Amino acid sequence: QYRAINNFVHFLESGESSGYIILPPGAGKTALMAIIIALTRERALLLMPLANLPEQARQEFLTHIKLPAHDIGIVSEGKADIGRPVTMSTYQAHIRRMKDDPAYRTTVQQCDLIVCDEAQTSLGDATTKSIDDIDRATDTVLEDLSTYTSGTAMKIGMTATPDIIGKSVRSRFQTLIHREFHSTLAREGDI
Repeated sequence: QYRAINNFVHFLESGESSGYIILPPGAGKTALMAIIIALTRERALLLMPLANLPEQARQEFLTHIKLPAHDIGIVSEGKADIGRPVTMSTYQAHIRRMKDDPAYRTTVQQCDLIVCDEAQTSLGDATTKSIDDIDRATDTVLEDLSTYTSGTAMKIGMTATPDIIGKSVRSRFQTLIHREFHSTLAREGDI
């Protein structure tokens, strides 16, 4: 992860505001997300595809960056622990709450960093449809985020699968910050 962190620091220094990191499964994307938040020291929104991932990520954050538990809020379909420096949500809960929950929307508007875990899921038809059903003015999760933020929030995509069926994470996040191959990590004993 040292190379990824080093490249992320170069990305920050470049002044760019949208980028993505490609790491294979098991390479520590969640730990890297925690480090990115620690490096930027920004209010952050983390979006994840599955309902069990925000709590798992919270536990890793508590382990890796020693963030106090009360600084991490979890948002789900039935729960909204908002107003914390770090908010973790599923894509689906985020989409619904952006439309119907003014307190959540205010929290997101204050975020200067948005991290999309499994960023390729923000490109899929199901996500696009769910956003269209809720907010006809947007086509994608990232455009939805831009609608409700100042537009200056840094957006980082994390993925192991940058391209799926004619769609690419690159088209949404523009700048490749770092890419690590499974073979390199295996040869170095990192996975």
